[in-house]
Amino acid sequence: MAASQWNKAGTWEEKDVSAWAKDTISGGLASVSTQSAAVSSVDSVDGHVQVLHVRGKARVGMELTIKLSWTGIRSDLNPPVT
Repeated sequence: MAASQWNKAGTWEEKDVSAWAKDTISGGLASVSTQSAAVSSVDSVDGHVQVLHVRGKARVGMELTIKLSWTGIRSDLNPPVT
C-alpha cells in the first residue's frame, strides 16, 4: 500500500487493515502444528492493525489479543497421548 497522492510530503497517514489481518491470522493459526502441539481452534482475534505511512516509510502498528485452543502430544509415552 502506498501513501495517497494528496500526501506528497509523506507526513502521516494511516489505514485500518484490522479485518484483513484478523482473517489472515485466524486462517494461518488454524493450521499450526508441531510434533508436540497443535492448534485445535482459533477462538478469537481482537484488536486493531494499521498500516502507517510516516515520513515516506510504511510501518505496521498493531495491538491484538489472540485466544486459541490447543492440544499437546506426549510422544515419550507409548502409545503417544494427546
